Amino acid sequence: MYSYYKTRKRNNGMFRILGLLVLAGAVVFLFANFKQYIFFWRYTQNRIAREITEAMNIRSPEAREKLLQNIASNCEDLDGDNQLSHEAFFLAGEANCLLGEAVMGRSFSEALIHDGLPVLVGDAARPHFIAAIRCINKGRALSGGMEPRQALILAKAGFYAGYYGGDTLRSIIEEAGPASSLQSVDDARFCALMHILAGKNEEGFDILAGHGKTTDTLEGRLFQASLYAISKRFTNAIQSYQEIFQKTSDSAILKLVHFNLGKLYYNQSLYNESLAHFSSALAIDERDNELKIWIGKNYSALGNKAKARAVWSEVLAIDSANEEVKKLLAPTM
Repeated sequence: MYSYYKTRKRNNGMFRILGLLVLAGAVVFLFANFKQYIFFWRYTQNRIAREITEAMNIRSPEAREKLLQNIASNCEDLDGDNQLSHEAFFLAGEANCLLGEAVMGRSFSEALIHDGLPVLVGDAARPHFIAAIRCINKGRALSGGMEPRQALILAKAGFYAGYYGGDTLRSIIEEAGPASSLQSVDDARFCALMHILAGKNEEGFDILAGHGKTTDTLEGRLFQASLYAISKRFTNAIQSYQEIFQKTSDSAILKLVHFNLGKLYYNQSLYNESLAHFSSALAIDERDNELKIWIGKNYSALGNKAKARAVWSEVLAIDSANEEVKKLLAPTM
């Protein structure tokens, strides 16, 4: 009996050793045959990450867009071949978000300063932001979370695409970490806006004051004035815009400031003040039909319907397809 037990125990030990040898052989075989693909994927991922950094530093909009188009195309292949790789999806998300901004042709700060809310993204750029959201969320699901940089990208893409509201955007941006850790002034300004859209004005303006460089450049001052207007701090916004008049003689900036002041006063029913600023802006650029439309709105609000109709009719004679003017003239046409 003892001899039988001893033989059986020895056989079990041999089977275990044999199983381990087979397993080790399989591992060696797979590594030998597939290491080139593993190394190629890692090399490709690292190269794409370097190219993204390079693209962010290119000043020429055309060159940046061309490089990002190529990166986004490579990322599609990368996440297509690595469906379980969260890194691949995160890279694809960042590339698509940057490409969307490149197609827009403006930085976040420039877009907000000139458009206010909502930012005019355009049909060509929006699909890239939607693709960025899809990729980041896939990577997030695979990895069980996301790094601060990926949270910032998701928030930006969600904002541009109109995919998320203020509270959701703020919850995402909180995962991006403190404003002091963000890579650029533009990112800090975006973070400030996200807090303001969620009703956290004091937090937003604290971030802007600490990291938004609002007094260093005219762009910074314009951005601050825009955030004052968005947060309905109209007195602060008007004061900020008035200060910019003393800082520049650039006709494009002066026109923008007059335009924004005109809208601010109009929204407060101060139509004479609004009319004065829109008229000053028109004196800088007499071909701007949008200014004429606003001038007509002010005349109408002041009770001068005939003058309003005359201004709008002038616009329609130049731009017969202008739907806004058609609606404004509709009751009298």
